[in-house]
Amino acid sequence: MQEDIIQASRLIDESIMRSVNSAVIKEFEFKPLGRVEQVTKTNVAIVKADSFVSRSLLLGKIIDDIEVDLAIAYTSDGKLSLRTRQGKSENGIQIDCSKLAAAFREGGGHLGAAGGFLRTDVEQSGEEVALTEIERTVHNHLGQLDSRNTLSNPKD
Repeated sequence: MQEDIIQASRLIDESIMRSVNSAVIKEFEFKPLGRVEQVTKTNVAIVKADSFVSRSLLLGKIIDDIEVDLAIAYTSDGKLSLRTRQGKSENGIQIDCSKLAAAFREGGGHLGAAGGFLRTDVEQSGEEVALTEIERTVHNHLGQLDSRNTLSNPKD
């Protein structure tokens, strides 16, 4: 039994490294509402994860190892997980994962981590269609950031 656990752990580690090494890093430029002259940039890592891997562990590794403000993992069955760095990024952006996740099917969560489901059937439509859905949703979300670079409620 111990050998089975060691083998399973090895497979999980290999899967995480495959995902990290195949991460698609996208730079998004946007103009916060109320600041037409200000252009802000943010980097987002998007990875496909094997369904047997903890997306929380995977996204934690990406946030630790790659210089991105937001990490997103999706699986072939359409599950989606999001995670940001704690606090505002170097460029002052604070992305609320729960609000971004709400733009996906059944999405929700917390400020720093959230999840949902893609509308795209990844197995049927393919990874490129899934990436396009994620990129479009992130782009639309960033376009709604206000001049404080946050989507938090004004009371926050």
